[in-house]
Amino acid sequence: LVAMEPATGAVRSMVAGAGFDNSQYNIATTAPGRQPGSTWKVITLATAMQNHYSSLDTVDGTSPCAFGSLGQTVNAEEGVGVMTVRDATAHSVNCAFVRMELALGFPKVMDMAHKLGITQTTLKPILTLTLGTVEGTPLEMATVANTIAATGVHRDPYFVEKIVNAQGVTIY
Repeated sequence: LVAMEPATGAVRSMVAGAGFDNSQYNIATTAPGRQPGSTWKVITLATAMQNHYSSLDTVDGTSPCAFGSLGQTVNAEEGVGVMTVRDATAHSVNCAFVRMELALGFPKVMDMAHKLGITQTTLKPILTLTLGTVEGTPLEMATVANTIAATGVHRDPYFVEKIVNAQGVTIY
């Protein structure tokens, strides 16, 4: 878990794992992290909005969906036929998001990911990128959400606001 302040980028809370005694590995900040799953779809949605898509535009959510040499996927959720981008988002329809990702193009989606805060993860142009199959850290995904919450203003996360000595004097 990572919780950040949108206005500043201050990390206010972080759970790095099961406890230092159990593991000295910080899963929240250390690559490769974990697969973020459908939370990654917000990056594709932000890319679509930047490219003048509307929530009322339509996309095909039919499952299964195959794309030749790129592969195929299926919906884990409801989604049959053509629907609005809003409905595809509300129901997290995999095939609809893959179709949006392909219509936008991998370079635009990956560029948006970097702008929103994906900095450690090496992104690959794979069909299931929008489905969150590429591992990333919770800190990166919190930074993405933070950037969106700050109406698109990206702020790098920081952990230390100030350091004071034993006499209460601010050193940093």
